Amino acid sequence: MPLCFIEPQDAIRVIAESVGREARRQLVGEVVRAWVDDIPDQELSVHYAKAIADLDEDDLHLLAAWHAWLGIQVVVEDYVAQPALKALLLLLSACTNALLVASGVYAVLRIALRSLA
Repeated sequence: MPLCFIEPQDAIRVIAESVGREARRQLVGEVVRAWVDDIPDQELSVHYAKAIADLDEDDLHLLAAWHAWLGIQVVVEDYVAQPALKALLLLLSACTNALLVASGVYAVLRIALRSLA
């Protein structure tokens, strides 16, 4: 059922686009806190364990690398005022992370192909 003139699935996107990035961060933080607060403390570790149970070591490494890249991106976007320097640092960060991912993929393929021979 549409909400006045907007479909429900579009409502969240419209709200997210209408507020600033800091407001979106606060909103997501509050949603996560509310979700975590609804879970009894004795069950919290079970839910965290379920969240990462299907992740293997490679998945965790990729998540850590992605998290680090996003962290650097946020720091640059928030604290570098000069647009040209900001663009350069973001490009450098993206290239560095792409190089790290490519070297990781190369290492995994090299080990995998060596074990097949």
